[in-house]
Amino acid sequence: MLPAFTARLAGIPETPIRRLGQLAVFAVLLGGSWLLAVIAWGFLPPPLAPAVEIERDPLAQVEGFADHLTFANLTPTSATTPGSLLLIGTTASADPRLARALIRREGENRLLILSVGDEVTHGLRVQRIERRQIVLSGSGGEQRLTLPQSPPQFTENPIND
Repeated sequence: MLPAFTARLAGIPETPIRRLGQLAVFAVLLGGSWLLAVIAWGFLPPPLAPAVEIERDPLAQVEGFADHLTFANLTPTSATTPGSLLLIGTTASADPRLARALIRREGENRLLILSVGDEVTHGLRVQRIERRQIVLSGSGGEQRLTLPQSPPQFTENPIND
């Protein structure tokens, strides 16, 4: 029966409907090939990113960042502070080698990043860095420099009205 069927098809003349059928089959094959290519492409690893040198030393990053900072309207908390220094921030650590303090001298916008043992001014060294203060030692003995306290923020409580 199969040879008789194919013989009948071979004898059918080219018609527009037969040509449209062939185009439809070609379009389905083309679309299926495209889908398989997209799926196969998804299994390929992504392209490698270009090599970029990354600074791995956090202290070098902080020092570079601090060079670009400027502050305004910051005033020292007490006149007895040696050299009119203002403590901006601290990073305390159990390991004194990792602790850092950010200090600004009066009249300067540049920040100093200090660690334990660094000299702040002539004859005045950082002895200890704590969470909200640092201890300075010099010829006049020990002195503490604390972070300025921000004023408390008062808000109205609508529940108690």
